Amino acid sequence: MTNAVASVRAEEITNVPIASIDGALQGKAPGLQVIQNAGNPGNGMTVRVRGSSSLSAGNQPLYVIDGVPMLRDIYSQLSEAREPWIAAADASLRMSIDAISSGLRPLTALRSTDWQEAMLQTAPVYDVAVGLTGGSERIGYFLSGSLFNQTGIVLGSAYNRGSMRANVDFSPSSRLSLRTSIGLTREDNDRNENDNTIDGVATNAIANQPNVPVRNPNGTFTSTDDGLEYTNPIALGALDAAESRTLRALGNTEATFTLTDALRLNGRIGMDTLNLRDLRWNSPQIIGTYAAGRTRGGRAGDGAASVGRGAHAGPVIALITGRNVAQEVTCAVISSVPYRR
Repeated sequence: MTNAVASVRAEEITNVPIASIDGALQGKAPGLQVIQNAGNPGNGMTVRVRGSSSLSAGNQPLYVIDGVPMLRDIYSQLSEAREPWIAAADASLRMSIDAISSGLRPLTALRSTDWQEAMLQTAPVYDVAVGLTGGSERIGYFLSGSLFNQTGIVLGSAYNRGSMRANVDFSPSSRLSLRTSIGLTREDNDRNENDNTIDGVATNAIANQPNVPVRNPNGTFTSTDDGLEYTNPIALGALDAAESRTLRALGNTEATFTLTDALRLNGRIGMDTLNLRDLRWNSPQIIGTYAAGRTRGGRAGDGAASVGRGAHAGPVIALITGRNVAQEVTCAVISSVPYRR
């Protein structure tokens, strides 16, 4: 490489509870800018290397793992930054002031419901990994598995990931060596109504007045029928669901054959596949929402559900020959055929 190269040692990111490798690189390399788009668990990161280089094309860097270029993660489309909903909070404040100026008792004197305390929760992070390595003179292997669990501070949000990996190196002769690597990852992201909405868990917890309790005496959630100005945010976090499931497989096989001491032939084939399912459920038990008033076959209150699917795959084939390859590469051919559904 002729350009500047920055590296981060594995010891610098060991035992750091992060959901992605880009989060681990935050603040670790000069010229690398890593921005978290939002605070919910598993949210995507914006990565820039020495700033933005294009106004119309993508500015995300190219990731290469074990010689295989990684596909653009379609899940990043779900990583929208949230905005502060000051207008909703101002509306609640104006209502309280109007009540006081009209000769009524302050709303906080009637009841003190802390909607934000009811919405927030303890958010632990768990990260467990185990690995096994071994082999002999001709064969070596490495097996690993990990579980990552992050609960969001907002009710109804969480991120879970399970992954496993297998690496095998085999040298049947002094001239031929084979290497293969397979990695599987499953992600489960539980989100809630917050992104780009004025009727969400966090926004309504800020805007709703404190004189209405979270639940009625019979245990059901209060609603706009009970005097709430906006939809009950605790009901939204507990009863609605927006789950994204991602399954990713990354594998490659490499063969190296030494023809002479000065010439070596290297071939590599890899595959990166990504499958995404987005599941949404809007409960009919939340009064004041579309799902509660939705009718089907003459029957009201059936709720609303939707399923979205996406797939992306791309094989990569590379053939590299070189004279004293450790010093000079004389020929390189790379072919990539992406597939998207």
